[in-house]
Amino acid sequence: MTTLKLQVSVPELQVSNIQSGQQAQIQLNVYPDTTFTGNVSFVAAKADGSLNFPIEITLQNSQNHSLKAGMYATAIFNFSSEEIQPISVISRNAFTEGLGESDVFVVKNNQVHLQKVRTGRNLNNQVEILDGLQVGDVVVTSGQINLENQSAIQIIQ
Repeated sequence: MTTLKLQVSVPELQVSNIQSGQQAQIQLNVYPDTTFTGNVSFVAAKADGSLNFPIEITLQNSQNHSLKAGMYATAIFNFSSEEIQPISVISRNAFTEGLGESDVFVVKNNQVHLQKVRTGRNLNNQVEILDGLQVGDVVVTSGQINLENQSAIQIIQ
């Protein structure tokens, strides 16, 4: 019992910031005033059914073996501000033919322009945009079926 493994699930928004070898702080309910340190030993390449990624953290047990298998623990990962980057997202409804296609209509000078975008992660009702849009671009989120490239439009508030 000198080495224990803690199994945790991490949401997709955080898994890209976790790597093998990275340290994690471990807190156990039975030792509320003590923080243990472990190292990430495994990061799953595939999400489970709830879109969380299984992570294993190896933890060295003290010489008196105060930690026991089956204890409930919480892992805390420290991310530097350099590791956390803001992302651009748009509504899932903005895509012209659903998520399989990566075209959206962008409004410029009272016209719509078909714009191809490169997508990233699906985040509930939002989709990450990796390339093809600029911050501040106005995209059409309903009525695309009635539009063609360079159609004149009027935005109704």
